[in-house]
Amino acid sequence: MNNNRILLVTPYSLNYYGGVQNQVLLAKKYLISKGYQVKIFAHGSYDYQNTKPIVVPFNGSKSRVSIPYNRIEFEKAVDWCDILHIHEPFIPLIIWNIRTKKKIITTHHAALSKNISVLLKILYKVLTRNLTIINTCVSKYSYHQANSLRKNPKIIPNYIEINKFQKFNNNEFRLTFLGRSEKRKGLDIFLKAIDSYLLNTLRPTVISNKKIKKVFIDSYVDVNNKKKNDILNETSIFVSPNTGAESFGMVLLEGISNGCVVISSDIEAFSDVLNGSGIYFKNKNHNDLNRVIKETIDMDMQKLWETQISHIRLYDVDRVFKMFLELYK
Repeated sequence: MNNNRILLVTPYSLNYYGGVQNQVLLAKKYLISKGYQVKIFAHGSYDYQNTKPIVVPFNGSKSRVSIPYNRIEFEKAVDWCDILHIHEPFIPLIIWNIRTKKKIITTHHAALSKNISVLLKILYKVLTRNLTIINTCVSKYSYHQANSLRKNPKIIPNYIEINKFQKFNNNEFRLTFLGRSEKRKGLDIFLKAIDSYLLNTLRPTVISNKKIKKVFIDSYVDVNNKKKNDILNETSIFVSPNTGAESFGMVLLEGISNGCVVISSDIEAFSDVLNGSGIYFKNKNHNDLNRVIKETIDMDMQKLWETQISHIRLYDVDRVFKMFLELYK
């Protein structure tokens, strides 16, 4: 097989949960199953270890990323591979320092402002002109920053591994939120939507990075993937009240693929992912979220979930990754 050795690169630490980390780890698993040799350069990787991350306020969130990078390990990794696949190449601008004639695939995840994208375009033009780059982004919301690196990037959506034997979590007892304790993730909206009726019907549950000090909330902090999936499998309704700055909706796919009916805010990135299969409430409106949850409980949730799981097969890793395999050739 030509171009058999793939190096996946991300500035995000693999020791912490996040959408980009999820994509990189799933890519490695999938590619190995297809006969590729795959290694990861990132903090927390067993292959090539990057420097310890720092917490950086970014895009309405706080991300743990490696800013100064481990040059020696990175050069070893580049020497080993046939193809580099870099996820989020502008952090910490590793791509600026690459000196190689090997093929580079870039995937842009974040939705950045046009002003930042214009600045990146100037820097990229000077510093990456000699690199062979095939440029991709996960949605139209990350298109501007991708377009600043190379014109007309190919949109390849995020992907998920769907359990073909998964069933709806009928009669399960949790109403669950998953996300960091940050304003744009909408945790306060979720908590404000809980009233006595919902408390008597479902058990509100929060999986986050901070403990929720409310007696009526089951609060789980920094759980591993197994524990997280166990909680989701006890969940009948999964809520994503994110308020904005999203480029995709991985958390929606995660909830549905674990057997939950998903309710989300009506932000564009979420409605683009779920389209007509989505169940939406008015963004930032906890009263409307309360109403939608109650209406959903009274509906045929089995049928609602079947509609959602059928739709997200568009993002199954087997289907989406074929587009990347064509780029690797």
